[in-house]
Amino acid sequence: MATLFLNGTVIDGNGGLTERGGVLVQGGKVAAVGPSVALEPRRRDTDTIMMDLAGRALMPGLMDTHAHLAAGDFVPHREGERTLMAGITTIRAAGSRGFLDVDLGDAIDQGVIVGPGCSPVAAGSPPPAGTTTTGAPWTWTV
Repeated sequence: MATLFLNGTVIDGNGGLTERGGVLVQGGKVAAVGPSVALEPRRRDTDTIMMDLAGRALMPGLMDTHAHLAAGDFVPHREGERTLMAGITTIRAAGSRGFLDVDLGDAIDQGVIVGPGCSPVAAGSPPPAGTTTTGAPWTWTV
């Protein structure tokens, strides 16, 4: 199954945009990006759903690099879905009580609940590639 988005303003995330642009998504991955006129023939594919954006913007998902999803009155399915529906497709969870952020990330990865890709930061976890530690094992510098 594929989804074809046409007639939108496609923002590429690198400073460029294409007006009257389109995006073809296959298997959950972006397969093609370009002017709608170039992608238009794909709408006739029998396994393709076409979505007319009518000039709306289409852009890559946002990343929140310091999220505390498991704080306060934590409701896992609500927090993950609400974050995803706000356009945030990846989070770096910056810690929570009782490692609830780790459990949340596992539940999202296993498809138990809907939410953004989640990379929890737990004490003792290794720093991401391209960073160095500056003290405590959960403190990193780019």
